[in-house]
Amino acid sequence: EKQRIAEAIAAQIPDHASLFINIGTTTEAIARALLNQSGLKIITNNLHVAALLSAKADFEVLLAGGTVRSDGGVVGQAAVDFIRQFKVDYALVGISGIDEDGSLLDFDNQEVRVSQAIIDNARQVFLAADSSKFGRNAVVRLGPISLVDKVFSDHAPSAIRPFETYKASREQVHRMLAGSLGVLLLLLAVLAARKRRYGIAQAALASLLVAAAILLYMRGAP
Repeated sequence: EKQRIAEAIAAQIPDHASLFINIGTTTEAIARALLNQSGLKIITNNLHVAALLSAKADFEVLLAGGTVRSDGGVVGQAAVDFIRQFKVDYALVGISGIDEDGSLLDFDNQEVRVSQAIIDNARQVFLAADSSKFGRNAVVRLGPISLVDKVFSDHAPSAIRPFETYKASREQVHRMLAGSLGVLLLLLAVLAARKRRYGIAQAALASLLVAAAILLYMRGAP
């Protein structure tokens, strides 16, 4: 599963892109899959990722400083400060768990702070999470799943479907309300015009109502 996820993510990364890669065995699998790319610039707080990718001559690898954990992860304020110096094309991140409400969860507060800095300083965020991570409990909240641009998994579990359904329904309601308000404003403008009793100020107001109605209707259209 991790290998399939890694290959799917690597296929989305163009040559000469800049990347953050965080801690985790899944992100290490992604690093191996990236060896087929060219000219990448990688910034990581994962010793294993740095060792693997630095072996490729056309890659530039920068390793964050800080406290080194037994699993090769680098955490702490020094790592956060280092990450914040950069703005990259992609963040490739793993996570320990995803709650049913869409919260991204982990076990280590220091690791979460580094991951938050990584997400904040990337133009696009790709989350690698196999199906075992959905519904898995962890105590530290990184943030909502909406921070992520794409989720790569072996399959979409039922745990996140209510979140996706709610998000889609909310957007549909917003479109419907915008369209309805636009139609209402247009009707008010037409009624005002039919009375033919308004002066310059009223004519200007009617024109504004028509313009607002058109804009709102366009926003409400699917």
